[in-house]
Amino acid sequence: MDTTLYKLRELTGTVPSLQLITVSVLSKKLAEGAEGLAVDVKWGNGSFIKELEQAKQLARSITRVARGMKRRCVALVTDMNQPLGDTVGTALEIQETIKLLKGEGPEDLKELVLKMGMEIVRLAGVAGSTLSAKQTVEKHLSDGSALAKFKEMVAAQGGNVAFIDDPSKFTPARYIRKLPAPKRGYVHTINAGMIARGVQVLASNKKGKPDPAVGVSEIKKVGTQVKQGEPLMMIHYNDESKLEAALEYLRSAYRLAPKRPTPPPLVVERVA
Repeated sequence: MDTTLYKLRELTGTVPSLQLITVSVLSKKLAEGAEGLAVDVKWGNGSFIKELEQAKQLARSITRVARGMKRRCVALVTDMNQPLGDTVGTALEIQETIKLLKGEGPEDLKELVLKMGMEIVRLAGVAGSTLSAKQTVEKHLSDGSALAKFKEMVAAQGGNVAFIDDPSKFTPARYIRKLPAPKRGYVHTINAGMIARGVQVLASNKKGKPDPAVGVSEIKKVGTQVKQGEPLMMIHYNDESKLEAALEYLRSAYRLAPKRPTPPPLVVERVA
């Protein structure tokens, strides 16, 4: 039903409607019987919500309607003007998730998981203070219980947990090449949407099922200094005929500058 309604929104040009997004987000969660909700509202060039003020309005709309339905709800407005984590692509992101659940992984992804997790345990009444909430989430990430719960969820949906125990089972892409920096400088801005489109080009095929092995990794983030020729990212692909088209998007995603910019905050606002 949700897929049908989304197609209807596409046809009627109402995908950006904050009211319909609110309904779409909350209806599934409330139908599942959730008593408390922590919602991540993303904004930026990697989200369909491009303007920060619109994202804040959506966060307020979601929390207001949830309260009207007698549900506790917190929304974090988070930056999506650059990719979250170091990878983009199905298998690469799953492997990054496994690392995170083992207490490893990129710092920005850790930060968001920690902050969202803190909201969840507070809503559930497991922790009463910010400090105890943080300690609770960190404990589950470090002692393996978060990873064990992920495995339970995968098994319950018919997935093969052997891939979680041994990520080397994931079939790697046939080719890997770097995207070289065109000059020396600092990464000033990244267009996450451009990177997503580049990966979509690499993943597309005639069968209609995206190739899960392709994507990009080791993404240089805003504020990182690079030398000319140093990789801005590593590109994983299987079809050489798609590479040039994908490179057009991936090259366009980066803007370098001589001065170090101030990296944007990941969490812009908390709405409760």
